[in-house]
Amino acid sequence: VQLIGTVTTPSGERGSGLVTSANQYATGSAGNVIINTQQLLLQDGARVNVSSQGTGNAGNLTVNARSIYLNNNATLNADTTSTESNQEQATINISSKDLILRRSNITTTGTGSQVIGGNINIDTAVLAAVENSHISADSAKFRGGQVKINAQSIFLSPDSSITAKGVNQQLNGTVQIISPEIDPSRGLV
Repeated sequence: VQLIGTVTTPSGERGSGLVTSANQYATGSAGNVIINTQQLLLQDGARVNVSSQGTGNAGNLTVNARSIYLNNNATLNADTTSTESNQEQATINISSKDLILRRSNITTTGTGSQVIGGNINIDTAVLAAVENSHISADSAKFRGGQVKINAQSIFLSPDSSITAKGVNQQLNGTVQIISPEIDPSRGLV
């Protein structure tokens, strides 16, 4: 699967993508996106997105691929404004041998009061996030979500980050990294 962002949207942004969305008046679920492929390449503003601006579930984004490469403002994204906390929503699940981000993002975002930031679950052999790439499960007005990464090796450039920020430090979410290659006393390189 290859998505290259070469289409200009009405807002003037370049990008193409796979999107499932529920508008602000919707009460139902936006639906899930599931991608099973050998290789997923997103580049030049391309995106895969699940979102809900209404009260329903934002849906989940699941990618199973041998290799995933996000390049030049590509995004895997799940956004929600729903306060429904009894079911998983705005969650990104990734299973891949190689996950490479270059100037790109994997994000879940909770917008609104009492809206949790979502979850990101990554299972990969190699995770590389370089050149201002970000993995985040943030909430602007409530509790951050959860980022769980199981990787054999992680490469993170100094200008890249992995976060689960909340509205304040008491409401930050969690980032859990399981990797035999990481020495926590030396930081990520």
